[in-house]
Amino acid sequence: MKRRFIGFSSGFALMTIFITGCEFLEDCGTCEYVKYRDGVEVTRGSPTPFCGDDYYEKLNDPGRYIDDTWAIWECD
Repeated sequence: MKRRFIGFSSGFALMTIFITGCEFLEDCGTCEYVKYRDGVEVTRGSPTPFCGDDYYEKLNDPGRYIDDTWAIWECD
């Protein structure tokens, strides 16, 4: 009985550590990669979740010109 309880407790603790999403540990958000040409939206990527440094990197990205297209990350 005691061995079973210890096994269950250990399994639950490990499962809790590995299953928790990043939103419990750090700031998260959803970002889309958007391209504009002459002020008109050309393409919009699918919403992708990011957390922590990756999220802040996308959030603070100033954008860039790629050929004649303005590309920027738009985050919520």
